[in-house]
Amino acid sequence: MVSIQPAVGVCTGFVDSRGRRLRRSIVLAPIRIRVEGGEYTLSWMCNLAEECHSDECFYAKAKAGRPGVQGF
Repeated sequence: MVSIQPAVGVCTGFVDSRGRRLRRSIVLAPIRIRVEGGEYTLSWMCNLAEECHSDECFYAKAKAGRPGVQGF
């Protein structure tokens, strides 16, 4: 059995709307589990994704020039 749970941690790369890099507490949570042909794919989301403007962060939706993740 595999237990899939949210992970709590610290993000040192959060960038606010003014461009300031801040240290913030975050939660990475599983939002979708997809099964295709016996393979499992997990999709994760950061609780600050909508507010983060970091160009380096995979989860950041607010960064310039990058549309948010669709369907979540």
